[in-house]
Amino acid sequence: MTPLAQLKLDDEGGIVIASVDGEVDLSNAAGLEMAISNAVGNQALGLVVDLARVGYLDSAGVTLLFNLARRVSRRQQVFMVVVPREAHVREILSLSGATDALALQDSLPEALSQLNRR
Repeated sequence: MTPLAQLKLDDEGGIVIASVDGEVDLSNAAGLEMAISNAVGNQALGLVVDLARVGYLDSAGVTLLFNLARRVSRRQQVFMVVVPREAHVREILSLSGATDALALQDSLPEALSQLNRR
């Protein structure tokens, strides 16, 4: 993983929160995916990837999100992505068709609230 992105991992009541800050591209997407995947154990209730502080996301970053979603859904865990409505990254996800496939939330509190209702 190159210094383009910083990753912070937290656990909130069995929900792994992966907060990414910076840029996600081909140079660091695989490293981010591995680090996030390793943090989500079988006992986790779900995974929230917080992209609120990501300024750039390329196709490798979109693939990373789909790979993570597929991995946690196989374990019957919940997957959500936090991207504010006004963020440029939201436009990228919309153009790629990912908004229909991924559970996008506007904020981390909103995502956690949705998960706690399940």
